[in-house]
Amino acid sequence: ISPTTMISLKDANYKLRHDKAFVLAAVTECGHEVYYAPNELKADKEIALSAVQNCGWALEYLSDDLRNDKDVVLAAVRSHG
Repeated sequence: ISPTTMISLKDANYKLRHDKAFVLAAVTECGHEVYYAPNELKADKEIALSAVQNCGWALEYLSDDLRNDKDVVLAAVRSHG
């Protein structure tokens, strides 16, 4: 994948949307992509941190547990300065 290629979960097939490495790459590039991730990956702390570090607003798409996780919330706040 070149640096200018946008990884989109919205257009990805089922298998890719459930692939943790693919989802992690997508949310690292654009945190909002976590919206299209399956629930089990929205509950993954590594994916959550990567998404909110890119875009703090991605916090709203995460699992309830991670929306209340101190590390994740702090990372979201920091991403907005």
